Amino acid sequence: MASTITSPPAPAKSRSGALFVYGALIDARRRTRILGRNVEAEPARIIGYRRERSRYFHLVPETRAETPGMLLRGLDESDFSKLDQYEEVPRLYRRQRTEVIAAGGKRARCWVYMATARSRPTPGDRKPNAGASNDPNDPAIAPMPILEYDRARIAIIEPSRVIRPIEIAEHCVMCFFPEVIAQLVREGARARIVHSAVSEAGDYPVYEMDYGNRRIAMVHPGVGAPNAAARLERMIALGCRKFVACGGAGVLDGKIEVGRIVVPTAAVRDEGTSYHYLAPAREVAPTRRALGAIEAVLRENNHDYLRGKTWTTDAVYRETRPRMARRQREGCIVVDMEAAAFFAVARFRRIEMAQILYAGDSLAGRRWDSRGWNRHAMRERLFHLAASACLRI
Repeated sequence: MASTITSPPAPAKSRSGALFVYGALIDARRRTRILGRNVEAEPARIIGYRRERSRYFHLVPETRAETPGMLLRGLDESDFSKLDQYEEVPRLYRRQRTEVIAAGGKRARCWVYMATARSRPTPGDRKPNAGASNDPNDPAIAPMPILEYDRARIAIIEPSRVIRPIEIAEHCVMCFFPEVIAQLVREGARARIVHSAVSEAGDYPVYEMDYGNRRIAMVHPGVGAPNAAARLERMIALGCRKFVACGGAGVLDGKIEVGRIVVPTAAVRDEGTSYHYLAPAREVAPTRRALGAIEAVLRENNHDYLRGKTWTTDAVYRETRPRMARRQREGCIVVDMEAAAFFAVARFRRIEMAQILYAGDSLAGRRWDSRGWNRHAMRERLFHLAASACLRI
């Protein structure tokens, strides 16, 4: 069904808001040249229109079609004035209201530039294969490789084809605490190595142990989204299906004391790995069943904890104040480097996955404060909570 588009209202004092773009304005560099600043942008799509190009890009109504593009937010009167001039309103385009599907499937009201008769094609004017420009991999549609989502299920190096499954527990804890793993091995938890993985960063063992008379696997996931995703992929290929990760996170609010338990309800995808598993969107959530198991175990053990979003980033040395403020506005209370990748892999592979964190260093003050986070007693306790939750799934 075509999106509803109405004529613009009479001029008002403010016409600020959002704009859906589907042609040259998808290019962030072009937008910056026109507006003189960066603006917030997210993937979106308009339903009921196909994209064509003659002299200029334009939308053509078509019942079952949809066109991908970008939704620009936070535009003010000055921005729209510059954009109107760029689009040659009213000669070539008119700006109208419409509705698009934004990140996470949410509907959003916004402006869109619709072609006038002057910019639509005359007979023989349409470029060959103009319909192919609806492909989101068209450079004009997705100039940034990170947005070129590939729906192919089978990769060249497909884990299930290059990693042989073994006899291993279906439950697995991805534990970020090497000293806790070493202690469990050393102190007679009957942890045994069942697999050794080869890596340029150093080989790493996969353990299996008896925990409460049940088998559970244990592995260090490495640091950073690419590493964590690759190790999770390996564990899935080996035969594990139910996962809980335990680790630490930086806090964005100084009132969150070190050692406080945090349960991520979603991860803002400010890294790169998750985009190779899921279509572009701002967030990805843990699986509901795994998240419920964590919260049930925490309640049963009378642990107070915080629920909220985590900001997953690849760039620990590029966590700036403006960027942190944006993440806080969208509900992030902590920052980490792996959660979004974990959750994306889990959804792609259709396995259970959630994460339990504890509050570590702080980004909230005038200066970064480590707060001695990597020596906290909560680390060992968090492993046991994670293991109990994992076996509950």
